[in-house]
Amino acid sequence: MSAAHQLSAGEIAEIARSVADRRRFRDEVMERLQRNLGYEGGWFHTLDPSLPLATGAWLGLEMELVERARAGWQGYAPGLAPLLQASSAGGGVAVDAQVFSRQERERLAFYRDVARPLRIEPLLWTTLSVRSQEIAVIGLARRSAAARFSDAGVDLLRSLVAVLSVADGFFALPRPSVEAPIAAIGGLTRREREVADLVVLGYTNREIGIALGTSPRTVRNQMTSILEKTGAATRTELTRFILNR
Repeated sequence: MSAAHQLSAGEIAEIARSVADRRRFRDEVMERLQRNLGYEGGWFHTLDPSLPLATGAWLGLEMELVERARAGWQGYAPGLAPLLQASSAGGGVAVDAQVFSRQERERLAFYRDVARPLRIEPLLWTTLSVRSQEIAVIGLARRSAAARFSDAGVDLLRSLVAVLSVADGFFALPRPSVEAPIAAIGGLTRREREVADLVVLGYTNREIGIALGTSPRTVRNQMTSILEKTGAATRTELTRFILNR
């Protein structure tokens, strides 16, 4: 696929702003990733059985086997620790075939019970984190060991980890009802209202820039304008001002 059609951070941010909930965000992202990376089976969720299955996106996978993976996750996680560590060290992305030898994959319980029945090989594993806390995993798989993911595809996904993390976390955080109070503040532009919304959720300028597809410097300038228009001196004071309206 040409560079002109590659999924971008700005496109991810736009998806997050345009959909109503986390499930729709994840479904849309998985569809775009399929166009770009050509995977045949994948998920955007976690395998933690305590989290609702319905909030995840699952493509090309038998849900009975997905449930089996979730039920046994506590037993599978220790064996997959090197893959999780490689993902963390690799900017959030790792390919299992570069972490485990074929012999290791054959004897690990996750591959025996889940990967092999689901026919996911190789597996491109992406860990999303917000404030050092893992919030989701994107797993993309081909159906043949010979059908490796290209370096360009891995690099593309790695370039999107930050915005995917911020955008997915945006739906996960408890959201105070601030739309009406922010709308009632006179003089704020649409973008300033979006920035103020994210400030209330506790995002930094860098994270707000990622979520909105702008630079931290632009967000800083918008914050200066917002503080001037509201009369707040700090972000904390702005948050208190909005929540108490």
